[in-house]
Amino acid sequence: MQIRWLDDFTPLHVWAKDEGWLGDPYEREFLKLRHRDLAFGAFIKNECVGVITGALHVKSAWISHFIVNPQYRNRGIGRGLFEHLLKILQNERSEIWLHAACEMVPFYSKYGFKKVQTIQRYSYENQTSFYFEPYQFLEKPRLTQKIHELDTKAFKENRKEYLKHSFAHPSSLVLANLRGFLHSRMMDKKYLFIGPFVAEDYENANYLLKGLLFYRGSKPMVVDLNQNSQAAELFESFGFQPKGQTIQMVKNQEDILDYEKIYAYGSTGVWG
Repeated sequence: MQIRWLDDFTPLHVWAKDEGWLGDPYEREFLKLRHRDLAFGAFIKNECVGVITGALHVKSAWISHFIVNPQYRNRGIGRGLFEHLLKILQNERSEIWLHAACEMVPFYSKYGFKKVQTIQRYSYENQTSFYFEPYQFLEKPRLTQKIHELDTKAFKENRKEYLKHSFAHPSSLVLANLRGFLHSRMMDKKYLFIGPFVAEDYENANYLLKGLLFYRGSKPMVVDLNQNSQAAELFESFGFQPKGQTIQMVKNQEDILDYEKIYAYGSTGVWG
């Protein structure tokens, strides 16, 4: 087996679809554009049999898509890929995050990753009718300084480049005011993915979610959020149903995120 930089993301797209992962090529395009040198494939006789990708923010790193061709599993290929990328990331950032499938928690724990929270996926397929009066200063789909400040305050991280890429999607809709913002876009041309979603308080979060359902409530929706947060209560009150879970894990966490203000995460936990 050889591990080398990945130029063609096609195997990742194919395996991810077969596994039922959420996400689409546009989400992964950010990795190709900004972090191509952190995308690796495992090759046997020039056949790609596994993929892992990483991303860097200003102070932290992420391990994102990590998958091995089902025909080549249980041969140590995944372990080799993971250790290869982890060694590189540890030289770049001390704080490293990932979303783990529940059964993979023991594997990551061996490398010093600790469970932060359970990420609950919710889906929505109902049509809700209610009166909604939008504020006059709802934002157009673009990244403003205020949105950047709200995001940085909640996530304790400068994620400007990631947000710019997310907001640039043709289907993006951003609802925002001085106390929060909610981003959504169509994913894989099938469903609306909600996130990131940050609000200073529950009342404002409720208002922003009402606005989203008013404008796009006829579409199927998916959202990932902290299972034990007031965000779960909010989405359940509008008819969102729990669907699946992942475990958010971190190695060497430096700052505690402002979890009470994070109502949805902008990166999919993948497993559906």
